[in-house]
Amino acid sequence: SPGAATPIDERIRQLKDTLSASTADHVAEEVARFRQQGVQHPDLDHLQGVIHILKGESLAAAEQFRMAIAKAPGHYRSLVNLAGLVLADGRLEEAQALLQSALEQVNSESEQAVPALTNLSLVHQAAGRTMDEALLVLRIHRLKPGHLRPERLIQAAGVLQTMAEEPAAIEILQWLSDHHGSEEVWMPLA
Repeated sequence: SPGAATPIDERIRQLKDTLSASTADHVAEEVARFRQQGVQHPDLDHLQGVIHILKGESLAAAEQFRMAIAKAPGHYRSLVNLAGLVLADGRLEEAQALLQSALEQVNSESEQAVPALTNLSLVHQAAGRTMDEALLVLRIHRLKPGHLRPERLIQAAGVLQTMAEEPAAIEILQWLSDHHGSEEVWMPLA
């Protein structure tokens, strides 16, 4: 019944919040108990997938994320995580399709979209689409400043400057100057 799902949702959320490399085995035992009780839930599949990632078991993780997506086709976190795994295998088109689907599930101009946008920027990077990557890096930076490594921001600023997008490049470099000032940032900013 719908009322009975609420405690399960809350317990899965609690397990997710406590999950780390050191707690993975304990959380896996809890997930196994839910499975023995016959619980079928996309968040449980996703949690099991994350456990597999922490244990370095990417094939098993991908299978769990696919199970979550089969149960809930718009399962955002599973779409993003599966895209990350297929991206690591070099399957760029599949990763991009999964990420586009994920972005349809959330407001793409909100901080919630940042994980999908970040992975999508990596797809563009792997495909050699530097301008698309730089524009996404700028978008991610605007949504969640400090989320990306300074090196990626510096690289994006350089591409934006080259493509005559100086105001965007200055925006990134100014933020970097304020938060991670170095000669590498100050010279292009000057």
